[in-house]
Amino acid sequence: MYPPEVLGESDILDSYVKHTEAEQSRAGAELGEDTPDAVEATVATGRSRPEALEALDRDKGDVLVVGSSTTSLASRLFLGSSAAKIIRHSPVPVIVVP
Repeated sequence: MYPPEVLGESDILDSYVKHTEAEQSRAGAELGEDTPDAVEATVATGRSRPEALEALDRDKGDVLVVGSSTTSLASRLFLGSSAAKIIRHSPVPVIVVP
């Protein structure tokens, strides 16, 4: 068992999801009145890319927003392998953000 001061894998994932949800809320607030009433933000997680994508419920008109790594100049020019696979296999339109 981890000592109390050391975070476990589920704690790190929970922290990441909370941070992502907070950033989604902040981005929606910045749009203000330009945000359609029917916008819903969801964070999907999974042990693999397919598992995370399967966790999402999709409806007609949905758009998937995927983050891309910006750790280096090359990463800014080319998508990572996960983002590229999501774009190729997504059943809905995809927006990639840095």
